[in-house]
Amino acid sequence: MFPREYRGVAFVVGLFLVVQVGALALVPEFVESGYQAVENPDDPTNSLVYILAILAMTGVMLAAFRYDFDRAIRLLIVGVSAWLSWYVFSAVLPPLGAAVPALGVGVALLVYPEWYVIDAAGALMGAGAAGLFGISFGLLPALVLL
Repeated sequence: MFPREYRGVAFVVGLFLVVQVGALALVPEFVESGYQAVENPDDPTNSLVYILAILAMTGVMLAAFRYDFDRAIRLLIVGVSAWLSWYVFSAVLPPLGAAVPALGVGVALLVYPEWYVIDAAGALMGAGAAGLFGISFGLLPALVLL
């Protein structure tokens, strides 16, 4: 491997660690705030609902790309990014105060979608999503989802 490749691998490993450590840091705040997505995290049917939702959204996205609604998908992805960012920021800020940086993430993704903006937003959203999944799934549903 060349030195440049080592740096790339190190960067990816660093992003992975940021997401995982961030998720672990967010879990206590998410539990305290009641962000658990389901009532019973040990119910294996929760995974089936998620699988159906993934399949349905995949169909919607494929149809949108087929019929030239790319802009709508982009807005949906940016909106979901801002929404997940709000969850992360609300763990450390009051809910209304968390809206400002969350909207900033959305605007940055819309206006300046460079690789580092996308990577930073992805790490932030990854930590939030991993934390939410962590408190919303028990062991059996997580295994079913895998």
